[in-house]
Amino acid sequence: MRWVVLTDGQEDLLRQVAAAAKRYKVDIVLVQDFVHVLEYLWSAAYALHPHDAEEREGWVMDRASAILQGRAKDVAVGLRRAATRKQLSQSARKPVDKAADYIDNNQERLRYDQALVHGLPIATGVIEGACRHPVKDRMDITGARWGLQRAEAILNLRSLKISGDLPAYLAFHFAQTQTPLPGAADSSRRTRGRVKWAVQQAHKVPRKPTLTLRFLVARRRYKGAAPISISRCGFMRLCLFRHGARDRRGP
Repeated sequence: MRWVVLTDGQEDLLRQVAAAAKRYKVDIVLVQDFVHVLEYLWSAAYALHPHDAEEREGWVMDRASAILQGRAKDVAVGLRRAATRKQLSQSARKPVDKAADYIDNNQERLRYDQALVHGLPIATGVIEGACRHPVKDRMDITGARWGLQRAEAILNLRSLKISGDLPAYLAFHFAQTQTPLPGAADSSRRTRGRVKWAVQQAHKVPRKPTLTLRFLVARRRYKGAAPISISRCGFMRLCLFRHGARDRRGP
C-alpha cells in the first residue's frame, strides 16, 4: 500500500508522517504543498521588483512554471543570482535568500512534474475542502453528538450523496436484503422481511409519533403492565436515537 502525503515541509510534521508510515507499514510519497512555494516566490518578487506589479506577476509565473516542470534547483540558483545582480542589502535580500533556501531544502518533495504525470494532488485545497464540506458541514451542527461507528456511517452516506451515487447504492442495498443467504431455510423469508422493514424505518422519521405512542400505551394496558407516560418531545428523541442520530437531517 502507498500513501500520498501533502505537507508544508515542517520538520516535526515530517517526523510524524515517517512514524505513521512505519507504524502502519506503508510506503509514502511526500509532496510539498505548492501554495507554500508560491508564497515564498511572491515574497522574493516584492524584494526584487517592489514598484512594478506587472513585472512582479510575470516573474512569479515564470519561476512557478519552472518549478512545476521539475527545475526547482535552477530556480533556487537564479534567485540568489538575481539578488546579487540587484546589489540588494542583506536585509533587503533576506526574502530572496529565504525563498531559495526553502526550495533547496525541499527539493526532494518538489517533483511536481512526476506528481502531475501520475495524477497526484500538489496542494492541500482538495483535502481542506473535503474536511469542510462533507465532514464539518454535517458533523459539526449545533447539538450533534456522535459515536465513531455512527459518525462513519453518516459520512459514508454523505459521500455517496455528494458524489451522486446514493440512488445506485440504495438500489443495491435493497436488492441485497431480498437475496437469500446460502443454505437458508424457507423460514428465513420472514427474517428478510423484518430486515427490510427495519432498513425502511431507518431511512425515514415517523410521521405520526402520537399515534405510535397511543399504540404503545394500549399494548401495555392489554398486557396488564402499568401505563407509560412519555412526552411527545421525549418520544421523538427516543425515535431518533433508535435511528442512529440526534437530529432529523439526512446525510
